[in-house]
Amino acid sequence: MKTALLSLILWGGTVLSSLSQTATYWNTNYIEIVDDAPASVYPSPITISSVPWRVASVTVTLSNLSHTSQSDVNVLLVSPQGQAAYIIAGPNGTVDFTDVTLTLDDSAPTEIPSLCTSGRYKPTGYFPDADYLFPVFPAPAPAGPYSPDLSVFQGADPNGTWSLFVFDDEREDSGMIEGGWSLNFEKVYPLALHPMPDGHMEVSWPTEADGYVLIATDSLQGNNWSVVTNPPEVVSGRKTIKLQPNASPRFFKLIKPL
Repeated sequence: MKTALLSLILWGGTVLSSLSQTATYWNTNYIEIVDDAPASVYPSPITISSVPWRVASVTVTLSNLSHTSQSDVNVLLVSPQGQAAYIIAGPNGTVDFTDVTLTLDDSAPTEIPSLCTSGRYKPTGYFPDADYLFPVFPAPAPAGPYSPDLSVFQGADPNGTWSLFVFDDEREDSGMIEGGWSLNFEKVYPLALHPMPDGHMEVSWPTEADGYVLIATDSLQGNNWSVVTNPPEVVSGRKTIKLQPNASPRFFKLIKPL
């Protein structure tokens, strides 16, 4: 039977592992990229609330980007907790962006090319070890150095306002992001262990992770996982399984049959 791994927990602490489902959030408002200045909307926000998962990975899509000089364009994504990824840093001289939709994705095969068409690309252009060579994003953007890729957000709590800062740092050229932008997340649900006063343990996860099964093993060597047959109870918005005192399994994960 095929399964999807959701989350792994070590007795005594939580480890986020692998992927589950995806979620996408949009801000479709037009952004004018003003010549030699911050964009007309600075930052452009996307607000997420009341979700129980954590970020496994994230991609950013800029819809209908046009600009008369790629080297002027700088784009910074900042999470609600303040992590920051410099996803476009003036990559390719005076070549234009011509009404392209770009998805910035750490797993994409290439960086943004000079003759750029719509597609998936790695974050492009920024090197933290040469931070002094890059323009400083005006406040309220955070100060650098920044991450050069989107993995900085792995494991983050997505709740709150995500901010996209767009900044043109040279004269004589301008542009727009006509269709706004979006975030696509691959989600992971954290398991939690709760030691109880009478000596037994409880494993719990958000009820949103419906249809998943808890499995356990004593060792990560080999593949000796077995289903925890105790039925879960819903307690305070979480599915909870009680384990007997001195129960032997030390590792747990959620799977969903495919």
